[in-house]
Amino acid sequence: CPRYLKKIKENMAEQKRLEEAERNRVQIPAGYRQLSADEVAETMTMLKKKHQELEAEFRRLPLKIETDSQKRRQKAILDKIEESQKAMAAFSQPLVLVEV
Repeated sequence: CPRYLKKIKENMAEQKRLEEAERNRVQIPAGYRQLSADEVAETMTMLKKKHQELEAEFRRLPLKIETDSQKRRQKAILDKIEESQKAMAAFSQPLVLVEV
């Protein structure tokens, strides 16, 4: 191949690579910011601790739930556990965005 054709092919390959990189670049919507790895790790630590506390609280409930207040308490704890699981799943993603 002549040198000028090699140069054209290299330029085309570089152009394709740049276009691909631009397409793969994360677009952060206005009003949001990406959390740093340290912030994500700190939040995950707090979420895991809270989740463990909720599970310990659930284990302290009586085995036989009879009264309405016990049922409400059990439901409240289960709802909080589910909420903490969803939060941990959200913070486990490779990209975590928060509103500014």
